[in-house]
Order: sequence, then C-alpha cells, then structure tokens
Amino acid sequence: MDQYLLFALLGMGAGAVFAGLGMGLVTVYKGSGVVNFAQASLGLWGAFVFDELRRTGDLVLPVLVIPGRVHLGTSTPLPVALAVGLLSSAVLGGLVHVLVFRPLRNAPTLSKIMASVGILTLLQSLLVRRFGAGSRVVDAVLPSGSLRFAGVELPQDRLWLLGITVVVAGVLMAYYRWSMAGLATRAGVEDEVALLLARWSPNRLAGLNWALGTGVTSLFLLLASPITGLNPASIGTLVVPGLAALLVARLSSVAVAAVAGLALGVLQSELSYMQLQSWWPHSLPSGTTDAVPFVVIVVALVLLGKKLPRRGELVLSRLPAVVRRPLRLKWVLLGTAVVALLAPLLGQAQRNGLIASMVFAVIALSYVVLVGLVGQVSLGQAAIAGVSAFTLARATDGLPFPVSVLLSALAATLAGVVMGAPALRIRGAQLAVVTLAGAVAVEALFLRQISVSGSGLADPELFGLDLAAQRYSELARLPFTYTVLAVLVLCCLLVSRVLNGTTGRRFLAVRSNERAAAAVGVDVARTKLIAFALSSFIAGLGGALLAYSRGSVSIESFNYLAGISFLIFAFIGGITSVGGALLAGLIGPFGLWYVVLDGLVPLGSAYDILGGLTMISTAIVAPEGAAGFYGKAVRNLLSRRTGPARDVAEVPPPADMPAADVPGADTPAADVPGADTPQAAVAAPDAPPVPLSAAEGISGPALEVERVSVRYGGVRAVQDVSMVVRAGELHGLIGPNGAGKTSTLDAIAGFCVSEGAVRIRGTDVSRFSPHRRFGTGLARTWQATELFLDLTVRDNLLVAAQPGSPGDLVNDLVGRARVMKDDAMSALRLLGIEHLADSHPAQLSTGQQKLVGVARALAARPAVLLCDEPAAGLDSAESRELGRHLRTVADTGVAVVLIEHDLSLVLQMCDEVTVLDFGRVIAQGTPEAIRRDPAVMTAYVGDPRTVDPVSQEVQP
Repeated sequence: MDQYLLFALLGMGAGAVFAGLGMGLVTVYKGSGVVNFAQASLGLWGAFVFDELRRTGDLVLPVLVIPGRVHLGTSTPLPVALAVGLLSSAVLGGLVHVLVFRPLRNAPTLSKIMASVGILTLLQSLLVRRFGAGSRVVDAVLPSGSLRFAGVELPQDRLWLLGITVVVAGVLMAYYRWSMAGLATRAGVEDEVALLLARWSPNRLAGLNWALGTGVTSLFLLLASPITGLNPASIGTLVVPGLAALLVARLSSVAVAAVAGLALGVLQSELSYMQLQSWWPHSLPSGTTDAVPFVVIVVALVLLGKKLPRRGELVLSRLPAVVRRPLRLKWVLLGTAVVALLAPLLGQAQRNGLIASMVFAVIALSYVVLVGLVGQVSLGQAAIAGVSAFTLARATDGLPFPVSVLLSALAATLAGVVMGAPALRIRGAQLAVVTLAGAVAVEALFLRQISVSGSGLADPELFGLDLAAQRYSELARLPFTYTVLAVLVLCCLLVSRVLNGTTGRRFLAVRSNERAAAAVGVDVARTKLIAFALSSFIAGLGGALLAYSRGSVSIESFNYLAGISFLIFAFIGGITSVGGALLAGLIGPFGLWYVVLDGLVPLGSAYDILGGLTMISTAIVAPEGAAGFYGKAVRNLLSRRTGPARDVAEVPPPADMPAADVPGADTPAADVPGADTPQAAVAAPDAPPVPLSAAEGISGPALEVERVSVRYGGVRAVQDVSMVVRAGELHGLIGPNGAGKTSTLDAIAGFCVSEGAVRIRGTDVSRFSPHRRFGTGLARTWQATELFLDLTVRDNLLVAAQPGSPGDLVNDLVGRARVMKDDAMSALRLLGIEHLADSHPAQLSTGQQKLVGVARALAARPAVLLCDEPAAGLDSAESRELGRHLRTVADTGVAVVLIEHDLSLVLQMCDEVTVLDFGRVIAQGTPEAIRRDPAVMTAYVGDPRTVDPVSQEVQP
C-alpha cells in the first residue's frame, strides 16, 4: 500500500494542474457563460513568461508585428517573475474577453466555441513562435525535499501543491460567497436584468472573472512546471482533464472542480503504476491513462444530461443560415470540367495543393452535415478520419480499390457513432468537450497503438489503371487527381441531396428545436446518430484519400490539433453549405491557396496564426462563414440593381414584421393560387371543414388521462389529474398561473416524467417517448410557437407530415424522396393561410405563427391536438379568429385540448372544461356548469362569484 500512497501523492502534481484548470474554467464560465477551450493556452502563456524572465530577464509580449521582447535585466528575482507571469496571463485573459467575447455576448454558442478554438490555435502558434516548440525543464519553485511518512518518502512539492489547491479553492469560494463582486457574479448567472437594475455592469464582471480565472490557471501551471515541464504541445493533454473537472463540477462549483482535478491526477498516476504490475492485462492499450478524462466526461454527462431539454432549459440561439438549394447539374459539370482542364496546366507543387484542397473539401463536407445541418459541434473529425486512414494501412491488405476505401470509411463510421453517442443526452459546448476528449482518446487508444508512420500504402488501382498519387519522381499524378475530383463531386451531390430531402428537413428541425422536433414525430436520437454516421463516413473517405495522397500514415495528420485546424477552416469557409465546404478546401492547410501564398511569401507557422485570427474575426463579423458572407454581399448588390429580391430562406426579416408587410398576407382568398378548389373553401365561414383527423369515424374516447401526476424535485406540480376527450370535442384546460396546466400537457405528450396512465384511442402510451406518442395520433402546439426557423412554413409542415422510416436516407441519395405535400397544404388551407407556404417563420406576425404552429400539428392528421395557450400575445380580435379556427379543427373529428387564459374564449368555444388549481382538478364539466361553479371563481379571483352566461362578465 505504501507504493499506492506514493503514486497517489505523485499524481498530485498533474492533479493540481487539472484542479487549477477546472477552477479557472468554472470562474470564467460563472462570469461570462463561456466554456473556454483556450484556458490552458492562456495559462501557459504566463508560465512561459515566468520561466523566460528567470532565464534571460526578457519580458515576452503576445504580439506579432512589433518586437515582442522587452529586456528587464540579466535575471529576475523569483517573486517578481512570479508576479509578472501571473499578471501577464490575467491581463491576456481580460483582453480576450474585451476584444473577442464581449462582441460575441449575444452570439450563438457555435460562434463562441469557434472563437475559443481560434484563440487556442492562435496562442499555441504564438507560444511556439516566441518560446520554441521544444520542452523546457524549469527550475524548482516550491521546496523540493521530501518527508518520511509511514515508511514512504513523500515529495514536499506535491504536498505544497495540495495545500495551495485547498487554499485557492477556499479563497474562491469565499470570494463568491461574501465579496460584493462575487455575489454580483452569482446574481448575474441567475438574472442578468436584475443585475443591471442594481447598477452592476455584466461586461465588467465578466472581464474581472476572465482575468481571475486565467490567473488561477496560470498559477498552478507555473507552480507545477518544475514537475510537468513546459511544452506548447501539452495543451491538448491539459485542456481535456480541465474540461472534465469543469463538467463534473456542473460548471458551477470551484470546490468540486478542485476535487475532481486532483482525483483525475491521482487516478492517472495510479493507473500508470498498475500498468507496471504483472497482473495488469497487457492486452489493454498503453494509452489507457490518457483516455481516463474521456471516460470521466462521458460518464458525468450521461448521468447529468437529458435526452431532451426540459421546459425552461431550452435556449434558442440562431445558428448560421443554411442554404437549401439543390446543386444544378450544369454547374456541377462546368466546375468539374474547369478543374479537370486546369489540373494538367499546374506544376507539381500547385497540383499537390489542388489535391490537398479537394481532400480537405471532402472532410469539410462532413462538418457541413454534422455541425451545419444538425448543430452538433465536433472537434473529433480528424481522429475519425485517422481511424479510416490507419484501417486502410493495416486492415485492408489485398482488398481491391475502392473496396478498401469503403471498408475504411465504414470503420470510421463506427468510431464516429461511438464518439457521438453522448450527443443523445448532451448538446452545445458540452458536446464539443466530449468530441475533443474523444479525439484525444482515439489518438491514445487506437492511432498510437497501430502507428505505421513512414510505412507505405498499397497504391490504388482500378481496372488496371494506376491511380497512385506519386510514382518515383512524378508527384501529384493526374490519375489520382481525377480520382479525388470524382470522390469530391460525388460527396457534394450526396450532401446536397440529403440537405434538400426528407433527412435534411429532419436534420434542420433537430438543429432548430429538439423538443419541437420530437413533438412532430422526429426521433431525435436516431436523427443525431444518422448525422454522426453520415458525417463520419464522409470524413473517413477524406482520411483515406489523405493517406493515399501522402503515401503514408502518421499521427500528426490526425491528432486533436489537426482536428481543430480542420474545423477552423471549415467554419471560415462556411459550415452550412456545399459552397462553403469548397471554399474551405481552397483555403485549407497546405491547399491551393496556401501553396500560392507560400510561393510569394514563406508562411511556415504564420498560416496557423493567420487562421486563428481569421477564425476569431469570422466568428464575430460573419458567423455564416466567408461563402455566406460574400454570397449575401453579392445578393445585396444585385438587389440594388434589379430591385429588392430577398431569399427568405437565407436572410429572414425581423420577427416583429407586421402581417401587412408579409408577401401575400393581404391577398384576398380569390387571388390565392388554389383558392377556387374545394379545399380552399374552408376559408369561408359557411364552408364544410376538410377532414384532417386520423380519428374520423372512430367512436369512443380519443384521449384518456387517468390520475396523472408530475413531480419536480420535492414539488408536486400535478396531482391525480384525470379527463376524457372524445373525437370532435374541444376540451378546455384552465386555471390560474402556476396551476399545472402546461405540466399536464407535458405529461400527456411525454416531455416530463409522470405517474398515471395516458391512452390515445385506447392505446396506453404512458411509457412512450414523445415521437412515439406522435405516431399514435397525438400532436401538440407550444405557447412560444417553437417553429423551425431554418425551414419555410411548407417544410415545417412536411417534417410533421412525413413520419420517418429507415429508408429515407437512401431515398434521398437516389432522388426518390417521398414528399407528402397534400397533407401539408390541406392543413394550411383549413386555417386559411395557404398563401404563407413559402414564407419563412421569421417573416410572420405572431398571430400567423400561432396558426402555422397549429397547422404543423395537424399536418400528420392527428387524433388528438394539445394546444398550449395558442392565443397568448394576440389581441381580442385575433383570439376570436383563432378560436373559430380551433372550432373548425375540432369539427373535422380531432379531439382538441385547449389551454387558454382568456376565460370568455374558453367558455364560448369549448364543449367540456377542466379547471386546475395547485395541480389538482377543482371542477370539470360543461361551460355552463363551470360558469356557475364558486370554486372556479375562488381560484381565479379569490371570491366565490360566477360568470354571466350572456355577457361573459364576472358577476357577484
């Protein structure tokens, strides 16, 4: 046991660093809500400055153009060097907030992640440029002797680090508990508006926390540097454990982050010791210790995450616009011909750059599928591409081309699905953390174990044609160039068809709003896995082509830094369109643009620095990427010459545009295309309704709710609610604020854990997920509409009208996608809004959005429709109009449950009414009975009064 004790204490060196990273990350997140992937690089800057001051007396500045060194003397005393090192990191952290994240304050999460990744790349390149790429041995900072305890020599520096960790954690806890700035920071996390009213500046508090968090991280990196050494390449091995500590601490507790960091360091040290024992299973990879943070992250997030965001947890931030426009065959053929004719005219260096650009464009297309279309941020695509490349080198000997490439891409697909499995319960920045940790784990457990660096690959050959990338002195051979071009064209067509097909609509629905997507029948988990699989397959094709182009496979081409570089240039080019991927390939690392620039001015590491700066500026100025930015500029220029012509799918106008400004909003029914059809007659008051209900002709209850209860922690929000709704019945669900109405709907639709039974047309759906309940005939609307902003009104309805099937992706790829436009258009006609079919949700008034939400729920011909305050935000005239539409819907045979605060509207329109108060049913019956029920009036106004049946006014 003495050796275990010794290795546990030895692990305190790395553990203190991980704890410092975790505490710094929590501090930054508390102040600004940013998960800072550049935390380790910011902290390392101060540690390197400290060491350089002690070595040479030079103060190194984080600048590019002007001289970056200020000589302060031949040597600098330890206290001065320590203070300057910490101050340099703290100031740098504050500047990063002011210059980068303050402008991104209200930006989407994706932009913040990309800016953080850009800072990581920029600072790592600066560290290499200013301090060298090698590892440094640092003189002792803490006492380096040892103490004897229980027969074991314990190093003092580890004991000091343990004590300092405890002290710093205690100081930070006291700061957030008792200081005014700390209390204000905590208050800002809860309610930023209240913080502003209290005359505190959130921006200043965020800058203070950035400086404090960066300084804390730098302190531990600096103190532990004599133990761990200093190396710019260590950023990856540092940031992942730090992020693991952050997530275990649930992004909020510095104490838990400190304990988690220390525990990670001890665990890695103990595993290193156990690997030396005879009983250790040597079949396990030697990189097991490096994979520990990944396991911790996955376990923490799977335990803490949720399949779908709960009500109140869903923060919708607009992602870069997606261009849903099919590739035209003539332009594809023209572009292919231009590249094919240009390739023989290029020199070998330029043609090699062209090949690199096309290979990277293939990998960038994998980002378009995963990040652009589904919003799942991945930092592990390079590792996935590496799995394909290494599989090609080791496991496909003797297999003909292209079978070997396809099998390698399938291996990458499997790795991608495994890495993306946590995405079923997490999203946003946390998913980026998981994929980064997964990339490090894949590198440690797989790529290092089968490293074949320097070994050649079997040259590809097809029907006797030599497709090798190089042959003797001939580099970038034309046959291989055309092979890569063919793969790129096929991948572009594949992504375009998916984007514009049924699968693409579901991708965008999940990206826009997971809860709303599940409510209209989208299996969110399966959709995400399909996206990971397809994206990984494309990345696998790119990895195999990259291996062929270089003639060998090495880890450096596929490590986590390569993955970050890939994502940066994919984002700069434009991560939401095929054109953006092509532009990303052009400007990507060692691509054609790089070769041209390097021929004019030697670039070296400056290209990475340029990439980092461009990434940061793109995240701030043009989050849609360069392709989208310049495309928008061209469209604006053309619109000035030819008149305004807005592409509503790409540039939606403000959401508060009045209805009169919406194209077609004032168009008379007779002028609307198709208005003379029988279905369009529903716009007239006396026209018979169009049958839309799947329950038409079915007798008996459509919805049965039996003793349903919902509990949130120790609070019982809903208690034993029961009701029965028949086909064609409009059933009101009313009650004062906080009565449990929306929680009841959530329980019926499957969006919260509940007790009791829910039956749809006699089928017990109590254990069904939301999308399965939709499949049985249950649909719902939302108080906030929650439309899919990336899709037109028509496509919003098509998501609901077309239930998913395993063959949808194949049908999309072969051009045989099913399109059920009739159901979508019938729902729009029923509500009199057919003219809005090609509009974008952001163009519509609030009333129109409410109607679109109802139409989307009706598009699948449900048996039961749950409406959650559809008249919220509408004036009285709009509310009455909406009520008439809901009456029309019920008359088609749909059982409608209506939550509404407009008591007169409910009592006028509904057949039956259930009244809730404090989660319990206090009255149930006809509107006439509810009007005269004293308990209802007591719940509403605290006085047993009634509602006059004629005037609908409250009477004593």
